[in-house]
Amino acid sequence: MADSDTDWTPAVSFYFNVKVIGFDDNYDYAFKEVAGLSAENKYEEIREGGVNDFFWKVPQETIYPNLVLKRGMATMDSRLSDWVVDSIVNDFQKKIELHDIEVSLLNHESENLITWTFRNARPIKWTVSDLDSMKNELLVETLEFCHTGFTVSADDSMGLGLLF
Repeated sequence: MADSDTDWTPAVSFYFNVKVIGFDDNYDYAFKEVAGLSAENKYEEIREGGVNDFFWKVPQETIYPNLVLKRGMATMDSRLSDWVVDSIVNDFQKKIELHDIEVSLLNHESENLITWTFRNARPIKWTVSDLDSMKNELLVETLEFCHTGFTVSADDSMGLGLLF
């Protein structure tokens, strides 16, 4: 935990890693971007009889967006690539595999600060960036996963003071 206000260092968003639980080939998870780290409560508005200046918001469900991962197009064969292909273009000939995916924000010493664990994830979309001979850019693939929600854990010894 931080001893004083001067020890506080904000977390950076560019140092993170991604892991698919159950896969051993960790070399295949160098992603440039992660999106979908949010949750939203849907609610029903209920008006109270005789009270016209407000209404109650009763929670109904929590909505999680898809997890979206972007990286330079991988030219190697890997367990992750096989999983994506099997899940999206297999005509449902194989059993759908669900895996937890961990996204960990790291500090300058490569220690986990925050970890989001996406439960029961499976690939649902694969996209490759446009090919353009007039641009000098890497080919980027985007992998999108649906999931049943996520949990968040933080290392309390890092002194983040998170609300969750």
